[in-house]
Amino acid sequence: MVSWTGGGRVVHITGTFNNWRQKIRLTKSKTDFSTVIDMPAGDTHRFKFIVDDEWKCSEDLPIASDSEGNLVNYLEVMDEFGDQIHDGFDNLAHDESPESSYASEIPTYLSWHLEHQNQPTPPNANPPPLPREPPPDLPPHLEKVFLNAPVPVTSHRDDNLILPVPSGVTLNHLYACSIRDGVMALSTTTRYKQKYVTTILYKPVVDTAPS
Repeated sequence: MVSWTGGGRVVHITGTFNNWRQKIRLTKSKTDFSTVIDMPAGDTHRFKFIVDDEWKCSEDLPIASDSEGNLVNYLEVMDEFGDQIHDGFDNLAHDESPESSYASEIPTYLSWHLEHQNQPTPPNANPPPLPREPPPDLPPHLEKVFLNAPVPVTSHRDDNLILPVPSGVTLNHLYACSIRDGVMALSTTTRYKQKYVTTILYKPVVDTAPS
């Protein structure tokens, strides 16, 4: 059940639970407006209230900014059994991965470069050819991470302390930014109960090539 206690004559709600396509009207009582919404478990749902044709956030619910910098309310619907968290580990307790899906063999073009990375390349070297197939495209939902997300700056008193709530599908991945000014940035985001922790590592990259 979702409630609105900020007054008004007509209150609707919409959000990611219906892809922002439909306004759901809340029922008015003596103290508030409320409605029951079926939100799938195991994900963080973002939504906003429409009060008398004006978009508003409820102060009674958690507030964060989305990837576009807009303030929204959010609720994390926990999955009691941990089957639908979408963190990459949902099926570990149920299905065994086939042996053919994993391998420990390093491709020859990588092993060759690892062996010669700190040595000058001989003139008659014959390195293995690189693969012809291009690497797979990055899924769109993995492009909006903290390394690429600007912090929104608005007039709200708490906006400078708010970061977007990570989507469940972005957790437990290692992200790398392009090397800039001789520094490489790596990050990963994990979740502990209802809190998110993002660790960022900045590593100077030193050119060891002979001058």
